[in-house]
Amino acid sequence: MRTTTPASAPISPKPKPPAPAEPPAGLIGRYATVGGGTVQVIERSGYFGRTEPTETHAACTACPAKHTVEWGWSPWDEQAGIPQEGFDKGGKHSTPQAREWAQAHAENCRAERKS
Repeated sequence: MRTTTPASAPISPKPKPPAPAEPPAGLIGRYATVGGGTVQVIERSGYFGRTEPTETHAACTACPAKHTVEWGWSPWDEQAGIPQEGFDKGGKHSTPQAREWAQAHAENCRAERKS
């Protein structure tokens, strides 16, 4: 016996997938994890009141793992007018370290993505 839907029955439209979230400010990379999460790498200010980036930060969306590489900026030296000779401006050396950590974590993280 064959069942059919009456012509007058309304057809429900397919639900739309959720809109992708806005990328965080300073996003420089995303790495997909084995478990379906993402490791996001951003450049950000690690200090209150400073808008320019001073560190590279990587965080997994599926587990609590995080990794931050400071660029060596010192608010005390800035206040005293001391040159920031050890400051890794633009994260030229620090950002590759954070990316390397993010890639290694993404290859091994089996945690399922948080809803």
